[in-house]
Amino acid sequence: KFCSFGQLTLSANEFGAEYAWSTGESDREIIVNTLDTFWVKVTTAENCELSDTTIVYEDTLLIDLGEDASFCEGDSVIIDAGDFVTEIWNSSDTSSTLSVNQSDTITVLAIDSEGCFGIDTMVVTQNPTPSLSLTQQDSAICDLIGETTSASVLNPEDMDIIWSTGESGETTTVSDTGWVKATKTNEFECSAKDSVFVDRECEEKTFTLPNIFTPDDDGTNETFIPIEDPISLSTYFSVIQFIVYNRWGRIVYMSKDKLPYWEGIYQDTGESCPSGTYFWIVDYRTIYGEPKKLNGYVQLVRKSGT
Repeated sequence: KFCSFGQLTLSANEFGAEYAWSTGESDREIIVNTLDTFWVKVTTAENCELSDTTIVYEDTLLIDLGEDASFCEGDSVIIDAGDFVTEIWNSSDTSSTLSVNQSDTITVLAIDSEGCFGIDTMVVTQNPTPSLSLTQQDSAICDLIGETTSASVLNPEDMDIIWSTGESGETTTVSDTGWVKATKTNEFECSAKDSVFVDRECEEKTFTLPNIFTPDDDGTNETFIPIEDPISLSTYFSVIQFIVYNRWGRIVYMSKDKLPYWEGIYQDTGESCPSGTYFWIVDYRTIYGEPKKLNGYVQLVRKSGT
């Protein structure tokens, strides 16, 4: 075998003999540069005749850089010419691999240990990467009570937008704290990312119980309940236990897992408690789950006969 544009020396291994080649030459060695079948007849000094035949074929060095490639702006592509003695790129680089970070037509010449060479070319294309900006800055919500916020892409450009919330499109609703990330992808599958941080910020609230109530069936101030809106309170608190004592320390009323509510009656008998001072304790948990305790007193006032 020989390389393209090369030549090959054929030799007879008998010395001091007469040689007759198929090419018409009569030397022990001949040089060929064509693809063909060659034979030689050798007549030794003892008048013995020997012959042999060889086929000369072309050894083409195959270089395969692969399919033409594309990559996104800001990235690069690595082209591998293979493992040869010498690689020469059209950029004058001589390493076996080449890193390309812009559009170009890449050509490599590779040479093997026998001096055979091959050439291949690849076209690499740099595709544009989109830009992405969110309209929101870092913000805070109280997710523990169901507060939400939203995030939007400033420049959607009719591209595919995927959010870390699982939603797609220009805007997403955020109900959890943490990083909210958006990814915008163009027709070349090139992507840009942006994110904002949503922190947890819940208002520390408390509740107030009155120091007097009048359960006398006149429709006013009939029950001992918190002054604040009960719906709002139930959002921010979870009451564990509410206990009312009389002045001698006897429990007259107790409830669990609900806001304080007392109508001024003995829980065990259902009879009305007399006017006087009563003491109360509330064990509850804040919106963060922290255990708290409130205590105080209330004056129960009844009109005569009630």
